[in-house]
Amino acid sequence: MQLPYKNQVKLLRFIISFFCLSQASNTLHSSEQDIDYGIQFEESLLEEHPAEDIEQDTPPQKSTLRIKPYGFIRLDMMYADRNFGSLPVLIPKNIPLNSNRAARHPDFLIDARGSRVGLKATDHFKEIDLLGCIEIDFFTKEGDAIVENGRVLRLRLAFLQANFLSNFFLLAGQYWSLFKNSEFLEPKLLDYWGPVGSPFSRRQPQLRLGYRCKIDENNTMLFQTDIEKHALNTLGVVEVESLTDTSQGSGQKLPVFISKISWNNRHFIVDISGATAQSNITVNETGKEENKWVWAADLRCQIRIHPIILFSSIHHLNGLSCLGGEDFKDLAFNTKNQLLSVRSYAWYVGMEYTATKNLFFHLVYAQEKAHPLSGTSFSGNVKGEYTSLHANVLYNFWKRCQLGIEFQRDTTKSFNRVPGHVNLIHTALSYFF
Repeated sequence: MQLPYKNQVKLLRFIISFFCLSQASNTLHSSEQDIDYGIQFEESLLEEHPAEDIEQDTPPQKSTLRIKPYGFIRLDMMYADRNFGSLPVLIPKNIPLNSNRAARHPDFLIDARGSRVGLKATDHFKEIDLLGCIEIDFFTKEGDAIVENGRVLRLRLAFLQANFLSNFFLLAGQYWSLFKNSEFLEPKLLDYWGPVGSPFSRRQPQLRLGYRCKIDENNTMLFQTDIEKHALNTLGVVEVESLTDTSQGSGQKLPVFISKISWNNRHFIVDISGATAQSNITVNETGKEENKWVWAADLRCQIRIHPIILFSSIHHLNGLSCLGGEDFKDLAFNTKNQLLSVRSYAWYVGMEYTATKNLFFHLVYAQEKAHPLSGTSFSGNVKGEYTSLHANVLYNFWKRCQLGIEFQRDTTKSFNRVPGHVNLIHTALSYFF
């Protein structure tokens, strides 16, 4: 009896495969590449074909998924002439006023909770390059600092980005705010918070669309727009335990809308950003809802004159102090129960000097100031002005290790002119992997 043609082909393949396996059994060596290929092929087969389709004639396809761990171990040591809290970072609103007698004493901190770990995944689907990332650290106040010094994990980043051949890209998840300084425009400081008024540490759940336009070999334009989670101060009229806890983003009808245009030249970089949102507040006593449209604008630039990089930033915030580090309130009620926006501006200038390929110097000065709102809680002894000065040296003494030392002086002043300050020496030892 003659077998059908399809079955003849299958039988012939089986005979050839059996012969190849017999020859391979006489060889004791299998390369790591072959083993890796076999595993990847098995994974791709299971992912792309259901169980009932396994027996179909399917050519082998190598998996494109790659997962890479990364992070660093960091030890911070800080000596300050005034007590500003237990975190190894100087948050401007924690700078004590001179009238605070309890904070007049010096403080020494040694801490490792700035260590960080993450996973990056890259993949390729049809004509789309995919990048996924999840990153955590231990930078919280939760934990016992007396005995075990255990710290609770904190989510930093969790996003997926799809890059298309058309130069468009789409990002979804928790990532740095689009209003934040671009990565290439950030001063390299040991203090995670950065210069006063700078949106260094803002990360929000978001959906972002971008387009890269390469004009020529020296010029690239980047257009981006996104929507981000909107959260603001409770203002003392909404209980944290209530269903409308605005500090957790609830009670807001619309997200924050942010757009940015970037011009990247071989010698300079320019960023222009704008943001707007509607802030909603529910007054507990009456249940009445108040809302206010708020906005923000920012301009940043950087000039490269090797071995020096000069950079500057200036922004204005109208009811969106959360975009600038939340050193001030976003909104405030006056005596007539009217909702008013807190207006502030901030700027910084700085430079980076590359002495050698492993030795870098940085100098940054920043100022931030808000306008008082008479007849509201945002006046009087409330802090309304900050300055910061940073000077550091970073030395990469091995390809994975870095030692840094930084002098930092932060000052503040209340609306009724009461001053405050902190001087500190910050050192950090980091091992990157």
